Amino acid sequence: MAANNRDLCTTLKNTSGVTMFFPFLPPQGITLTAGQTFSFYGDIFSIFNQSTWSKDRQIRLGFANALIAGALTIMRLPGTFVFSNQVALAANPIVVMELDAAGAATYRAPSFQNAADAGTAINIF
Repeated sequence: MAANNRDLCTTLKNTSGVTMFFPFLPPQGITLTAGQTFSFYGDIFSIFNQSTWSKDRQIRLGFANALIAGALTIMRLPGTFVFSNQVALAANPIVVMELDAAGAATYRAPSFQNAADAGTAINIF
């Protein structure tokens, strides 16, 4: 499988059970059917960066209320990138840190550098 963009994206899912309009999702609000996902580049807080303080507050409240009500679920966040000083990784020193099932930190090559990545790319709206 070719390298892909999974470690660069946030993915959200409409878990309300009905079609809903989420006005706080970039670029100017998105309608998602029940179970539909929406992905965008960057972390979750990047949706708040392009607005005035009062608009930002409305966006944050709308987002928080949707999460609390169970209408929206965070399915995936961008990878946590760390710099590795391991000699074996000198050619590609940036790695993604993840927690395994036991909660221990594991490290792997980012999806956009890993030609053997078994994941699939995320379609960006």
